Amino acid sequence: MDEIKEMLQAIIQRQDAINDKLDALSARLEKCNATFTESFKQAIDTAAKISRKISD
Repeated sequence: MDEIKEMLQAIIQRQDAINDKLDALSARLEKCNATFTESFKQAIDTAAKISRKISD
């Protein structure tokens, strides 16, 4: 019975470690997404400015 408890505890610990890594990856992905979104907006603004200058 103790062996089963130890195995279950080891599995839970591994699962917790995996969840922590997934949380960290999720946070990094959110940061990357925000950075990409901001860069994309800036690119659109720059393209619009260039387009207006060409049209003038």
